[in-house]
Amino acid sequence: MRADITLESGPYRVKILEGQFFAAGQIFFNDVMICNNNGYNGSVFAPAGGKFIGAGHQEGGVEKLIAAELTADGRKINPLSGAIRGEKLLFEKFSQLDRLKIVYRIELTPGQVNFSAQWEASADQPVSTFYVHQYCWSEKTTGWTARMRDGSRTAGEFKSDEGWHLNGPYWTSWFSMYDPETQTGFVVALDDTTSSSGNCRFWDRKIYHKLYYQPVLKPVIRAGEKSPFYRLMLRGFKAPPDAWQNEAAEIASALQKP
Repeated sequence: MRADITLESGPYRVKILEGQFFAAGQIFFNDVMICNNNGYNGSVFAPAGGKFIGAGHQEGGVEKLIAAELTADGRKINPLSGAIRGEKLLFEKFSQLDRLKIVYRIELTPGQVNFSAQWEASADQPVSTFYVHQYCWSEKTTGWTARMRDGSRTAGEFKSDEGWHLNGPYWTSWFSMYDPETQTGFVVALDDTTSSSGNCRFWDRKIYHKLYYQPVLKPVIRAGEKSPFYRLMLRGFKAPPDAWQNEAAEIASALQKP
């Protein structure tokens, strides 16, 4: 028997949605929703323009779920349903998007949440668009800041106007968003492989402030080619409005320590 799953560790709670092929839904930090499911989260792929596959997208086909596994503090959990709490939770999903086999991992500890994804081509695969990681961050966030691989910093304000932020050839090292109403923020740091392999951008909508992480790929991935794991590391924090950007920078530095 399968159903939605809720993963809990320390202040973090992640809901996994069976109806979206076990993609992540809502994400909470200290009971504040920092990611919603007003769109689709996880990995989404398009072999041709607009033909998206993954989670709820079916314009180009349907994601094929191969297996889903959960380990809590070293113990396999079966059946996959209900709320599971632990010091270390590892959820792994094995699926296929067109000709790409996907391994997607969500790991929770009391200190952070990690998202990792890897692809492998079972046959030659044309590529139009591949969002290895996309997440619908809360529409209640009002500001963002980010650091690039060259050490520069940039920041902006969300207007929920359908605009784009970080929409260029930028190599993002980390970014942070902040909700002043709850004085809650979060940092998402990219490991070195991930930050050097692609870029981030945000879609500024009324229903979410959505992250798209897109690796740079060839027009055709050849059969047998396999990617590294693309890894995002998330940590939440509380801070007053005049201090959140400094707090974010300190947390990012800690997350990216070797």
